[in-house]
This record gives sequence, C-alpha cells and structure tokens, in this order.
Amino acid sequence: MAVTITKDNYPEFDGTAGISGKRYVLYVNYGTSATGTTPKWVRVGGCEDLTFTPTVDVQTKQTKDSGMWATSSVSGKSFQVTSTILASEDDQGQKVIENFIYDDEVSNEKKSLQFARVNLDDKSYRVFNAIPTGWEETSKSDDLVEYSFTGTGTGKPEDKTGFTETTTSGT
Repeated sequence: MAVTITKDNYPEFDGTAGISGKRYVLYVNYGTSATGTTPKWVRVGGCEDLTFTPTVDVQTKQTKDSGMWATSSVSGKSFQVTSTILASEDDQGQKVIENFIYDDEVSNEKKSLQFARVNLDDKSYRVFNAIPTGWEETSKSDDLVEYSFTGTGTGKPEDKTGFTETTTSGT
C-alpha cells in the first residue's frame, strides 16, 4: 500500500512564533565604550539549551558543644552555566569568547565576561558574569557551527525585561 504525502496535511505556523517553546539567544558585552552598566551586546548564537546550576559552598565545623552534629554556614555562592550554541561561522561574539580564553593578557586583566541570555519571544533576559571554562566546536556544516559552552559564574545573575540589541547605529 502506498502512502501519499500532501502539503495540505502539514499544519501552518506563524514564522515569527517560537514553535518549540522558548527561543533563547546568547549575547556577550563587547565593544568600544562598553561597560557593565552601558553594555554593547554582540550576538554569540542561538541556545539549543542553557542551564544555570547554582551552588552554595558550606563550611562545616564540629565542636564538643555540638556533639556528633556538625554546625554549618554558607561560605560562598556561585553557579555553573552550560549551553549548546548554534552560530554563524566566524561571528564577532564567538571571537570575543575565543580571544578571552586564548589571550592571557585579556583574561588576566578583565577577569570575566558579561553575558545576556535573551528570550526572543518576550524580550526578557538574564545578565550574568562568567569565566568561560570551555568552548568546544562540536560540529560544523556550511557556515553554521555548533559549540559546547561552559562557564563559572561570578556574582548574582540579574533578570531584566525589554532587551534591545546594540547595532552600529546605537540600538
């Protein structure tokens, strides 16, 4: 028995809507006169996934007063970020990350990079500082490249709304 495939059986979707859930893009703060308070956002690529894993460091002590039970207190907080990123080959955002990793002078002076993970559907975004700890090209096809990105966060991420992309004209 033959199966007939017709275009009428395909559902219609609005091309501007996020069909498979949220659409996230990763940006890095980089450019002339860019600062933490007045960022110049450069697109790195689309996030197939992006995970924040917060960690709390605990200092534990056991004294004769506590018996067998240890007493603990928070001694620090951080987070790990991991993502699979799909990007156009040789975009500026990728070069910013690679240069930070490979150039000792830049990484020693700047200490970390500022990123924004942007939800394209509602323009909400999370700004975070992280030290890139991994930037691996996992596949390449034509002019698209897939990267595996990992980083260690420094400071508390901040959730914001109303993201605007910086362009050569300013916004």
